[in-house]
Amino acid sequence: MNNKFNLYLIFMALTVSLQAQYMPIRSTMSTPRGNIPTMNYVRMPNYYNPNAKVKSSDIDYKITFKNDSSVRVLSMIETKNKIHCIRYKRNGEKKVIYPSDTKNVSCTGLDGVRYSGIPTDTCWLFLSRVGKITLYNYLPGKDYKSTAALQADSGPIVRFCKENVKSMVQQDPEAMKFVEKDQLFKAIQKFNGWKK
Repeated sequence: MNNKFNLYLIFMALTVSLQAQYMPIRSTMSTPRGNIPTMNYVRMPNYYNPNAKVKSSDIDYKITFKNDSSVRVLSMIETKNKIHCIRYKRNGEKKVIYPSDTKNVSCTGLDGVRYSGIPTDTCWLFLSRVGKITLYNYLPGKDYKSTAALQADSGPIVRFCKENVKSMVQQDPEAMKFVEKDQLFKAIQKFNGWKK
């Protein structure tokens, strides 16, 4: 009996794994008797890793320097060091750009939205979501995992941390319940009235 249960668990684990790797694509096959709906399964790479840090992807960035000159590069924001940077090669020469070198970095994110990053001492801040509490990410996009800073109404932009979230939502008892459980994004969602 125990062996049958173990085989069942293995079978279920494989089924879930395969479902995660194959995506159903509906299509229609034309036949002499009319169109027939069909289902094809396409293998999708499994990118999920709950322990992975958020990584940047190669994007076409327009970098505006402090002297108002600009350059376009296909690169990524490197986040592995305390101070983020963009590396690229031009005419065989390797170049590294830090936030302190720039006035602005802009791009169209992987979601098709245009983002503009303002430089700080360690990273660029890209406006992510606007509300009573506005979020800024260190990578272009709306993913909560790369949130770096907050802004309440038109106040100063401050670091994303429990103390700052708490001070911004303290008048909302429901949002404060999430803060006490260290569910900071849920607290912000509740405070802002966001569904997701």
